[in-house]
Amino acid sequence: MPNVGISAESGANIFTAQEDGILDAVIFPNSTINSGKVKYRISLYRLKSNAKSPTDGQVLETVSGITAYNGDKYISLNNAVTVKAGERFSVVLTLDSYRFSKQKPYLELDSGLQTDCLLQEGQSFLKYDEDSWIDIVDLRQMTNSQGAYIYQDFGNLSLKVVTKPLAEETNRTQLEQALSYGAPKNNANA
Repeated sequence: MPNVGISAESGANIFTAQEDGILDAVIFPNSTINSGKVKYRISLYRLKSNAKSPTDGQVLETVSGITAYNGDKYISLNNAVTVKAGERFSVVLTLDSYRFSKQKPYLELDSGLQTDCLLQEGQSFLKYDEDSWIDIVDLRQMTNSQGAYIYQDFGNLSLKVVTKPLAEETNRTQLEQALSYGAPKNNANA
């Protein structure tokens, strides 16, 4: 699906967990517009029930690093983040220039021209300054000085989360306790 780029401080998607699970990784495209290396910071939030923005909740995990070259980037989380069915959470991506580059990196959005891009209110947000988030649904309604809807082709932010079923999580405490007993004796099953 073709994407469109936009320069913004941060972007975020809000998700509702369909089942209990573990958030394992985040995938985002590094735009072809971004030349050279780009610094990224990914933060996951458990949202309050009345959340109005993607950061209105508890920070669960933050991962940062540097990436180069365009294309999809698969970023593993440092810690397992568990979510319950029906729980709302957000993934916030901030891109920044690396070292001395003056160019602001671009975030990518799905193109609204695609029939499978189903943008809905409260799903994708962009942040342009310290405290202000704008829903992409609202952004699509804005016009330029000539009255043209220049953002009407924007869809959801191209920011995905990888989950795995809760059953795959290892209970480290139980495992370490079991291993502390040592190996079973040869006649343990006799």
